[in-house]
Amino acid sequence: MGDTYTRQSTYVDGDVITSAHTNDEFDQLLAAFASGTGHSHDGTVGEGGAITALFATSISFGTGGAGLDVTVTYEGETNDGVMLWKEDEDYFEFSDDILIATTEKVQFRDTAIYINSSADGQLDIVADTEIQIAATTIDINGAINASGEIIAASLDISGNVDIDGTTNLDSVDIDGTVQLDGTLTIGANDQGYDVILYGDTASANVTWDTSVDDLIFNGGAGLIVPEGQLTLGSTAISSTATELNLLDGVSGLVQADFTKLAAVDATAAELNIVDGGTSASSVTVADADRVVLNDAGTMKQVAVTDLATYFNGEITALPNLTSVGTLTALAVDDVAVDGKAITMTGSASDTAVITAGTNGTLSIVTTDAAAAAANITITADGTAELAGTTVTLNSSSNVTIDADGGTITFADAGSSLGAITSSGYSGTAALSTLAVVSDSTSNTNFPVVFNDESNALLDDTGALRYNPSTGTLLVPNLVVAGTTTTVDTVTMEAENAIVFEGATADAHEITLSIVDPTSDHTQYLINQGGYIPVLAAITTTAITSTPAELNLLDTAVAGTIVNSKAVIYSSGGQVNGTTLAIAGTAITATAAEINIIDGDTSAVSTTLVDADRFVTNDNGTMKQVALTNLKTYLSSAGFGTIDDSTALAIALG
Repeated sequence: MGDTYTRQSTYVDGDVITSAHTNDEFDQLLAAFASGTGHSHDGTVGEGGAITALFATSISFGTGGAGLDVTVTYEGETNDGVMLWKEDEDYFEFSDDILIATTEKVQFRDTAIYINSSADGQLDIVADTEIQIAATTIDINGAINASGEIIAASLDISGNVDIDGTTNLDSVDIDGTVQLDGTLTIGANDQGYDVILYGDTASANVTWDTSVDDLIFNGGAGLIVPEGQLTLGSTAISSTATELNLLDGVSGLVQADFTKLAAVDATAAELNIVDGGTSASSVTVADADRVVLNDAGTMKQVAVTDLATYFNGEITALPNLTSVGTLTALAVDDVAVDGKAITMTGSASDTAVITAGTNGTLSIVTTDAAAAAANITITADGTAELAGTTVTLNSSSNVTIDADGGTITFADAGSSLGAITSSGYSGTAALSTLAVVSDSTSNTNFPVVFNDESNALLDDTGALRYNPSTGTLLVPNLVVAGTTTTVDTVTMEAENAIVFEGATADAHEITLSIVDPTSDHTQYLINQGGYIPVLAAITTTAITSTPAELNLLDTAVAGTIVNSKAVIYSSGGQVNGTTLAIAGTAITATAAEINIIDGDTSAVSTTLVDADRFVTNDNGTMKQVALTNLKTYLSSAGFGTIDDSTALAIALG
């Protein structure tokens, strides 16, 4: 830009400067700034020095043209730094390394997601929720220290894996050798899983099948047990393989095979009976005959007399008995069948009798001789239904309907008429013209039932109830429109129990409250009309003055004595009164006369005569004494005549 500007004028002292000179100069400046070649500020002549600071809060690079990339080059002596803005791709491209030499961060979205180096040799990638690395292959050439779970769709580890804790694997496919140095447990008690061990031959495997709890050898799989190491139950098999092979080929235990089983001396016909033939032999059973019996796991021949003894003691019923002829009466244990009545005796004379009567009537009567509890319980493993043209529940005491489901439903031909639940009755209620109310003294909190104005009854057991025994009516919130009269004691169990609204319904009320008592107290309203006084502060000190004593303050004025009223000092500690009496004796001295006793420093000049008085202490009693008495005393004391002024002065001090 500098080489496009040419100075237009040069001035010396005394030259005349016209508008043309100034216009030419500014035109050149305008042309220079309008130049499209730019201004490099590279220190060359006409371009200006290097820019060391740009004082702006927003700086733009580029011309803003469509599809034009913007390059910012940092020129060094040998190495340049280039930052390229890719217009169409919408990202920055750096041609050189970027070094963050401190713990500063490269942040994304907010300050909680960033990359930085918190310590030399350490790179931190931090996110407040999740870090996702998406690549076909992630190559980590070092140890992985994970304080939480590692979740992966698949994990291929070419080296060793050392796991100190419990490994929970949903499915494991191991292609190599596995070395277990501890106990291998598959499943848990009462929860097993199939285990299959495959061989190299097709279909050859050993399966632990949890559905049948058996170890099954399939296909060509076999079991090889060292000689002398096979135990069935707790019995060791001591036979050698050679001895066991003696049974090889024994299929039907024919006579020819008995050479291999020398201890068996039964004939083939006898053994074939065990095979379960379909033909039977006719024989007369005698006491000496035997039957084959499994005696607690051991097969034995038992005499039929032993069976007779057993059946005689054990058989108490004949389930396959179809007829024994006509019986007029039958007694089985404690059950007697006689005609149309079945009598079952419980204990002693306690009975239950089922009787079929005329026209198919049926009665069930239970009797308890002790009149204790001859109850009838009918229990059905399903629905129990009592159906009839008329069903009557007739109880001399109470009828209890106990529905564990909490709902009792009334229906007509299957259609619900209503239901009773713990919340009350719902449905259509028939209106009764007669309601029978019985008295109760039960110590029970009964709900107070009220009408919902739709012929339905409701109650709120927890909030509104009455106890006949205690006479307690519980009401959560009581609003009285008229006058309330309380005959007995009222106990209020809440602070700020009474609020007086006043004649005007506004935001101002008077609350009658109490201070939390620490012991029992009784306070009385006196038998008098008027207003209750209040105290300005909380106190536990009782006022012991009587009302008569307190009334002495009525019309009393501070600093002034009022007849028959208490005396109140003024703020200056003074009391004004018209008269003063001590012990019934009126004080007639004036205030000025009494103040002389206070020790006044001024003196009054007066002529003393014999009738004047002075105040003296007469052996503890203050008196006014005539001056003539003083004369007599001074004369007797040797002062000469009282007219001697010197002597008088000495006497008076």
